[in-house]
Amino acid sequence: MMKILLRLAFLLVCCHALTSNFSNLTKRATANEMQFFISAINEFRQKVAYAYHIANMYEFSYSLELQKEAEMMHTCADVKVGANYIPFFPPDANTWKVIESYGMSQMTGRMDKLTLQRFGFAMRVVEGLMHPLESKIGCAEFREPCVATLDPVTQQYTQIVSINYEAICLLGPLSNNTIPVIIRGHAGSACPSKNSRNGLSLLASSAPIMAKRDTSGTDRKVILDEINKGRRNFAKHVKIANMNELVYDVGLEKIAEEMTCQAQANGPDYMVAFFPDERGLKTFLEVSHDRQVEVAKQIMGGMFIPDQTKFGCIALKEPCEGPGGSIPVRCVVGPKTVFQTSDFKQGVAGSQCPSDREADDGLCRLKNGWFIS
Repeated sequence: MMKILLRLAFLLVCCHALTSNFSNLTKRATANEMQFFISAINEFRQKVAYAYHIANMYEFSYSLELQKEAEMMHTCADVKVGANYIPFFPPDANTWKVIESYGMSQMTGRMDKLTLQRFGFAMRVVEGLMHPLESKIGCAEFREPCVATLDPVTQQYTQIVSINYEAICLLGPLSNNTIPVIIRGHAGSACPSKNSRNGLSLLASSAPIMAKRDTSGTDRKVILDEINKGRRNFAKHVKIANMNELVYDVGLEKIAEEMTCQAQANGPDYMVAFFPDERGLKTFLEVSHDRQVEVAKQIMGGMFIPDQTKFGCIALKEPCEGPGGSIPVRCVVGPKTVFQTSDFKQGVAGSQCPSDREADDGLCRLKNGWFIS
């Protein structure tokens, strides 16, 4: 059994994509980088599921809600277990580098004490990421990094004196990672939702997007940049002081995908928005300055409400008919559900940002935030 564990160690611990992404957690992530980060974690969990025959290992997604909880933890002393999450401390780049230097892929034939000690240490570093029923993660940078000094014995066999923690991640929705929930079997064969992808279980609301509407990380980055560019230009042109920068939300994308032309209703924390064809866009550009807010409301719904924070879109195989003409793109944007003129604060773009945001060339950007959910 131990030989099998050691044989897996290189795959489970020294996955370069995973280690390099965690070591960069404290940097501001682009949409592509965040997508790569989540993909690396899921690749790691897939390998765990297949190697250990775990039939109910969930796929991870990024959670803005957990990120907000993490942002309340300014240093290690603030970290606690919550009702729907457990903390995970991503170590610094040097720790990952030392673990990789152990060369575990070449240790499969060795059973000496040092090898076993290093393997155990490496497993403890990533322990939280291996819990099958955790399905989401949110991270934030510490305001004050903290240092954990290892005991002398651990220092000796790990070659690590201390670990710097510059960020905290929260894993949810379970608050206790000792619950015996592992179901043995072929990876992905015991999913509560009956849906799986690449050996990982999907949440009930996370059915795979049909191929004709599949959106890659690159596509989302392009969409995200264009939407925020449009919001920035709109804020500057109409003098809106509190226009938030949006993040791309894969969950909202899936809600948009499940809608039909006949059923496109707003939800409890989102609005449906549409992007018009050339005729509709021309209508918007040709109206007077005073009427542009009203026209934007008619043909783009809540996409230009300043207080919105996230969205997801799909390209329709068959366009719907809507205000202003044919609608080739459907988006879902939240959390605002009502278009109110009072939400638009007049002034220089970016001059009246909420307390958790900072001005960035006309938009209000999250402090220490991510760009994809």
